[in-house]
Amino acid sequence: MERPRPTSRLRSGFTLIELLVVIAIIAVLIALLLPAVQSAREAARRTQCINNLKQVGLGFHNFEGTNGFFAPTWGISTNLLKPPYTPTDLTALPPGTSGYVPACPTQLGIICSNSFDIQSWVPLIMGYMEQTSLYNSLNMSLAFPQPQNTTTVATQVNFMICPSAPGSFRLAPYMNALNGQTVQLAAGDYAVDDGIDESWLIANNVPHVAGQITAGLLKGNYLRRIADVTDGTSNTILMSEDAGRPNFYILGKQIAFGTSLPWYNKGKPVAESDQGSGAGWADFGSEFFTDGDGSNDHTNYSSNNEVYAFHPGGANHAFADGSVHFVKKTVAPTIFSSLISFGGGEIISADAY
Repeated sequence: MERPRPTSRLRSGFTLIELLVVIAIIAVLIALLLPAVQSAREAARRTQCINNLKQVGLGFHNFEGTNGFFAPTWGISTNLLKPPYTPTDLTALPPGTSGYVPACPTQLGIICSNSFDIQSWVPLIMGYMEQTSLYNSLNMSLAFPQPQNTTTVATQVNFMICPSAPGSFRLAPYMNALNGQTVQLAAGDYAVDDGIDESWLIANNVPHVAGQITAGLLKGNYLRRIADVTDGTSNTILMSEDAGRPNFYILGKQIAFGTSLPWYNKGKPVAESDQGSGAGWADFGSEFFTDGDGSNDHTNYSSNNEVYAFHPGGANHAFADGSVHFVKKTVAPTIFSSLISFGGGEIISADAY
């Protein structure tokens, strides 16, 4: 009698081809999901940036409600309009003169009452937006870069940082002209657009009065009221993004210090000290003036004192009514100029930007 032959057990498993197919499918799924994940992260960062600017807008309106005027871009004692901050006392010139800076307005007594004081708009509104502790740590009777204030001005302020900007904590070198010492200032990503240079208006065929700029709402040592915004507060930009400073970016690419560009600073190499000036939230010179910085663009070309953000397609702006809007980089130059203007009489439709 024959014994039954043992049957061999077949091992179940994937063949090499099947395994490669599975890996390929997983790779395709990851490639499809990754942009969606990155987009969701950017949406969250952009929302936080909007919230930051809403806080800034609320601070300005609380300040205006108490004082009857918006905080100026900066406040500087009349004595400091002379050297070392400017080559001449510009307050002695008639207001129509180029470069004219008004004397410290008496209503801004917190600064005008001190002989050598200078502050940016950020400390002025801190007490009106739940930043009382930091405000109290700043000696407002002394200029911001003085030794008594170096710890405070090097403190990162969360509402001044856009989370989309590379490097959440950045320090900007600042030369204190009062004592010749370099001070490190915590960077800020939001700044005042003072206006638009005529050369940019001409290059972009923007209608304007010959020889005149487009003036922005806020200005140093000058007090604006809500009633001054005759274009409507919902049609006028109050605060803009100028993110990434003191690092220098062009079209999303960081430019190394020491690089020479034909249109930058008469061909001189890009220096950290140049980019650091105006980058700190406490720096009175944090405001900027739109001139294209070597281009005819108004948004996201250069971070060198221009509207610049790390959000795809445009930048966030706080408007004079406290709202925040995303203005696309493709917005027509005439519309952008109208948004910066506060009393030009332009009519802007809600879908224009």
